[in-house]
Amino acid sequence: MVTRSIRNFSRAITIARTLTRHGAGDVLVQMGVPKPVRAIMTVGAGGPPKDAPDRLGLQLSAAAQELGPSFIKFGQSLSTRPDVVGKEIAADLANLRDRLEPFSGATARQIIGEQLDRDVDEVFANFDDKPGAAATIAQGHF
Repeated sequence: MVTRSIRNFSRAITIARTLTRHGAGDVLVQMGVPKPVRAIMTVGAGGPPKDAPDRLGLQLSAAAQELGPSFIKFGQSLSTRPDVVGKEIAADLANLRDRLEPFSGATARQIIGEQLDRDVDEVFANFDDKPGAAATIAQGHF
């Protein structure tokens, strides 16, 4: 039980720092996270880069991409609910549905190699490093 609580708090800190780094730290305020807790959670997060987008939806989209597939899926769901998040945020989150950046072929080779415990070239006769498609939780290679 204690281990789970520590793991959950650690994950909450990661989320808070990522939101803050992307300029979306105000979401923590809107969620009602008390100021002392926000201060502890975001220590060392730094601020958003100077070229960070100024719209909350774009900031949330960038944070979701950094946080991974579960957050991307959540953002995709929210993008279909302008009645919940507002039209502008929903439109900004829509890029999580159809404009995700693919990762490199080298990264794909590394992931496949780790998962199969074998080199990609041992498993496949051909492997195109350029992805044919990229999606929320995977990307396809010919």
